Amino acid sequence: MRNLSLGKTIKSPKFIIEFILLTCLCIIAKIYKVPLSYGVYISFAPFFLFVILRLNGTAVALISSLIVNVIAISFLHPDGISLFVSLEILVVGMLYKYKIRNLFLSEVIYWLILGCPVTYLYFLIMGEELGTVIIIAILNQFIIGLINSLLADVVVSYINPFRFFRANSSYTIDFSLLIFHFTLVSVLVPFTAYVFIDGSNIDRDTSKTIIQAMENKNYEISEQLKDWSITDLRKIKVNSPIQINKVKKILDNEPEGSVVGLMIQDEKGKIYVSNEQANKYLSSINWKSEGIVTKFSDDLYIWRPKLINYYTDEAAWKKAFFIKEAKFKDIDLELVIKIPLSKYSEDIWNSYLNKFYIIIIACIIATILSIIISGFLSGILLKLAESTTDIPNKLSRQEKIAWPNTAISQIKSLIVNFAEMSNKLEQLFSKEKEMNNKLQIQTDELKKSREELKHLAYYDALTDLPNRLYFIEYIKETLESNKDKYLILAIMYIDLNRFKQVNDTLGHEVGDMLLKEVAKRFKSISNNDTFIARIGGDEFVVILKNADKLKAAETASFINKVLADKISVTFNNKGMDLFTSGSIGISLYPLDSNDIHSVIKNADMSMYTAKKEGGNTYRFYEEISKGNKEEEMYLEMKLKGALERRELVLYYQPQFNIKSGGITAIEALLRWNDPELGLILPSKFIPIASKIGLMHEIGFWVLTEACTQINTWRNMGIINTRVTVNMSSDNFLSQYIIDTVQKVLDETGVNPELLGLDITESYFLSNFASVEKTVSDLKQLGVYISIDDFGGGGSFSLLKDVQVDCIKIDKTFIEKLSTNKKSELIVKAMIDLVHSMGIKAVAEGVETPENVALLKNMNCDDIHGFLLSVPMDKNSFEKWVMNYNSRKTTFEL
Repeated sequence: MRNLSLGKTIKSPKFIIEFILLTCLCIIAKIYKVPLSYGVYISFAPFFLFVILRLNGTAVALISSLIVNVIAISFLHPDGISLFVSLEILVVGMLYKYKIRNLFLSEVIYWLILGCPVTYLYFLIMGEELGTVIIIAILNQFIIGLINSLLADVVVSYINPFRFFRANSSYTIDFSLLIFHFTLVSVLVPFTAYVFIDGSNIDRDTSKTIIQAMENKNYEISEQLKDWSITDLRKIKVNSPIQINKVKKILDNEPEGSVVGLMIQDEKGKIYVSNEQANKYLSSINWKSEGIVTKFSDDLYIWRPKLINYYTDEAAWKKAFFIKEAKFKDIDLELVIKIPLSKYSEDIWNSYLNKFYIIIIACIIATILSIIISGFLSGILLKLAESTTDIPNKLSRQEKIAWPNTAISQIKSLIVNFAEMSNKLEQLFSKEKEMNNKLQIQTDELKKSREELKHLAYYDALTDLPNRLYFIEYIKETLESNKDKYLILAIMYIDLNRFKQVNDTLGHEVGDMLLKEVAKRFKSISNNDTFIARIGGDEFVVILKNADKLKAAETASFINKVLADKISVTFNNKGMDLFTSGSIGISLYPLDSNDIHSVIKNADMSMYTAKKEGGNTYRFYEEISKGNKEEEMYLEMKLKGALERRELVLYYQPQFNIKSGGITAIEALLRWNDPELGLILPSKFIPIASKIGLMHEIGFWVLTEACTQINTWRNMGIINTRVTVNMSSDNFLSQYIIDTVQKVLDETGVNPELLGLDITESYFLSNFASVEKTVSDLKQLGVYISIDDFGGGGSFSLLKDVQVDCIKIDKTFIEKLSTNKKSELIVKAMIDLVHSMGIKAVAEGVETPENVALLKNMNCDDIHGFLLSVPMDKNSFEKWVMNYNSRKTTFEL
């Protein structure tokens, strides 16, 4: 695994994720150490630093260690000795990179030459004397370093869970390093397991001894005080000299050399009497609020001071106590027994010290043994690798290969196999030419198969004409290759007349024969400027390049002439004559539209017009849309001044709670009240407004008018609910809609919760990536979001990813609710699904009482439709609401 420089890796987002993850894990490991005994522990924080060192180099690992140390000093108050990890990472990293490509050996050298002396010097500067506590603290860090370096080396070399973060995930295993690790682990694991298991047993036995001594002392004191009455004990609380002296004699009755501290205190910690040993410990008497308390049971604790005032965990544990509280019955007094750990810790640490010496000696022996074994085995394998390198060229040059000798049977067997292989390799050379010939044949067959697959993908299986996919690709390629030229394309949609009649009366086999014969006739008129495809059923398409209207008309006439000739087929040994013709729709690109997709739709529309007029004819899109264009131009001219003339108005339609009958929302519906044409619906003028760029202006007016009106009605006290506005696709542009809504809310002062925006499901689906972000931003403003016309587009799977408040079920489902069982099941499933997501369900277009009853049984939330109320202008709606409020108590849905 190569070391990566800081400059190369820091640019990678994966590197940053890896660095942050490993550094965070290091901090967590710094907090949660594995305790072995009183102050002796194992920390895996260095493991993550060593992993960073192996993966990304010394500089990155050093930065991570410094970050960990800064956080530790600021928040964790670690022991001073563990802060030398940055020096450890620096020295070990340099040794690993420039001298020893073995992390464990680098760690051993660091501790023997620099780590132990520097740590000892640190304690001398701090005024600490060299004793058991200091020695075991240094050796503890030594062993932590050895364990973590070995573990990190093994994980990165063989497991490497961080391969995902590497640009190149391939890696190799060093055989000599594998042998080294295997030997080392085989020797060290039993020794280490013995040390930790034996140490754990000593800790357990020590704890049992101390606890038993405390229980015995509690029993002894309790027996001496068992004849005391409550009155006698209360005299202690009032500091009666006689009672205090009696208790003190009992507590002072400790053998010489005893370290057991005894005291009687109340629950607040006030001490009434204590023995001499307890008086020595009074400096730490407020043990519940100062230091670290570990609870063994309801009345048994172990206390130690916080690490902030000590240089090692061991030094802090040397000041620890075992504490037992024995409460007196029916009085606020308790006997507190304190036994210092220092009486036992020296023996425990001496035991661990001996075990640490064993581990270090085992490490040194295992390291030497590992180096010898790996050197011996890898040396033979290196010679074998040298002999087998470039065998074919050596044999072709007739070089003699020198095979190494060894007494290891497995490697010797491998060498014999290589020798036999080299002998047989010469025989393979003679077969190389034959194999190359076979390979060439297979390559040709594969190429042929690929061409056949491409033909199947792009050509119609029945007629062998290009299919719809080829048609789309052809248009894209044609436009792309001629983007710098002015190119006119005539798109001609052709539908065969009477084809369904042939299929239904004579059968599909005869229909297929008819299609094949038609395809042959189309192929006969194909040339470089003409593309013909079958796009499905009895529909064909012709594309003319460099065409004008005259050329398109001539081609359409010729196609109908060709199709009109009788078609003779034979089926079941019976001859028959078939007749067909074409209904042809023509649209010209870019004359009819600059959008090729629109041109295709125009040609399709023109084809249906030709079919309606009797077939066997053709129609240009320009001709069928001429009348519509005149009306559109007239509306466009009048619409440009409609806002200034205040001809745009809002109509309002209430939405009801299906159970209570209360009004839950008001939908604001845009209308154009033209003095000459009357009331014009949005479906008529909104496409024109979009075309001439008025939608932003109209959208802002609608939002402002709706918010102003709802504020007016709230101030009048006639209604207190939200108003919803339908948003067009032109206005639902991410930053535009956010800025517009914010501006309207600021100017009108309306509560954002009283404004609802409806987005159609079709726009929601076709622009999901941008809609998801826009909806999220609108929700942060506090606006209510609904999906309108819901159910036809298959948007269920996307509801989990966007923050909508409500769905409005499309009225096509509601219209058939009482007459179509499938519609009923679909609507019920929709309501149940959105309810499970915490989303409200509203039924649109409710027209019958039967539908109301069904929707109520389905637990639909709200409904609206002409059955309940038609859209009304603001004056009519205002009167209707006041009338509705007056009879609300008797109104039922």
